[in-house]
Amino acid sequence: MNIYRLDYIKFEDEVNNEIYFLGYFSTHENTLKGIEVYSKMPGFINNPNNFEINEYYLNNLLKKGIVFDVNVYYHNMDYSIEYFHCLGLFGNRKQAINILNRYEKLNKDRIIENSIIYERFLNKHTIDRYDLSEGFDSSQ
Repeated sequence: MNIYRLDYIKFEDEVNNEIYFLGYFSTHENTLKGIEVYSKMPGFINNPNNFEINEYYLNNLLKKGIVFDVNVYYHNMDYSIEYFHCLGLFGNRKQAINILNRYEKLNKDRIIENSIIYERFLNKHTIDRYDLSEGFDSSQ
């Protein structure tokens, strides 16, 4: 089964840009409908071309309409250095946990060090649900 992730990139004058996660969708058509909906909201309307679609293939969707993504986030104390990485999209929670544990085992003596703060996220999502119900203030 193909799953589509919709994000919006708010480009800034500085190096770090904001990325808004907008949802996972069951079809490309539903993703395009999502773009239509979001394009009319504050913030998005100013830059309607900043949407990004990524496609994932899942062959193990355990519960219909539910997916799990696993993300890691590294930053220093003042957030002047940041790195965000998605480890993948999964059809069941157990597989997502296994991938996260494997990543941590492979990297515990390398990337994860005292000067950098490490955070991890395992998120449950409902497919075809809009995750952001309002726009955003584009002046900020």
